[in-house]
Amino acid sequence: MSLAQAKRALESERASLQSQIDQIDAALAALGGSSSDSKPRSTRQRKSASRGKTSRADLTQEEALERYGAEALTCPECGKISRAPQGMKAHLRSHAPASS
Repeated sequence: MSLAQAKRALESERASLQSQIDQIDAALAALGGSSSDSKPRSTRQRKSASRGKTSRADLTQEEALERYGAEALTCPECGKISRAPQGMKAHLRSHAPASS
């Protein structure tokens, strides 16, 4: 297969997939749902690759407070709330006086 043929095949596949996405979006709209592009990427629920385990990055702030406790996650200097004790430890170093 030449480069031009491969490019045409990929463009055809893209058009086919876009058509399928448009059909799905139309079906969702008809059902009162939303299209796949309606939610910003940053607010989508992350899925952990591990088997049923939740990583610290997957925790909401409320879940982190339940798991680790408010004292371990709240900065005594500025009140910042972290999602993991390790993050709070790193944050606390920013308040430490510079040692030169």
